[in-house]
Amino acid sequence: MKAGFFVSLLVIAAQVGNGHGVSDSDTPCCVTCSTPGQEKYYSIDHIFNQCGECCFEPSKFWEYKIFEPGLTKANASHPCSDHGYGNYTETVTHGAGNIHMTLDMYKAVKTISNETNTPCCEACPTLGHRKYYSIDRSANTCGESCLEPTKFQEYKKLEPGLTYSDGTSSHPCSDHGFAKYTETLTESAGEIKMTRDMYTLAGQKHSSGSASFIK
Repeated sequence: MKAGFFVSLLVIAAQVGNGHGVSDSDTPCCVTCSTPGQEKYYSIDHIFNQCGECCFEPSKFWEYKIFEPGLTKANASHPCSDHGYGNYTETVTHGAGNIHMTLDMYKAVKTISNETNTPCCEACPTLGHRKYYSIDRSANTCGESCLEPTKFQEYKKLEPGLTYSDGTSSHPCSDHGFAKYTETLTESAGEIKMTRDMYTLAGQKHSSGSASFIK
């Protein structure tokens, strides 16, 4: 059997729009496992930051595990939601040969928590962390964070405008005119989490909460 045959089911699901999978419907198949003998399983795709839930017989677990190494037995009714993936997107069926699986696909829910007035990221003391920033022109805000460079692409999914400060400046937001510190926010989507110090333009009135974080 060709090595390419063992393709992640969730990666295939992410490519449905490109003709690599079959989209069945917009109606969930697997909120509950009503067929006798079937149980709930799930898998998180860290590449596309999504989660899939499915129902099948436990005796077929290792058969499906070949296709989806991250496949896990659920200990709750809504495992994707429990891991931060609560936005249902579609139900897809894909596979190869005689092995097929139907999954409900979920995207991560973006949330903001741990709002404080104590900066976290004026410096990056943790070994291996570097300074990154992002500017939201629509809200006139800038955020600074300390992250591991190896996880840059992962954080980029959460904040598309994320930029490396290139080590030449400790205060990139201030360098771009955003010198007034307002608050520190922790933003998360699925299993991706980022804490940032938020800044506004000097003299700009601060609007707390979700209106002030970088979109």
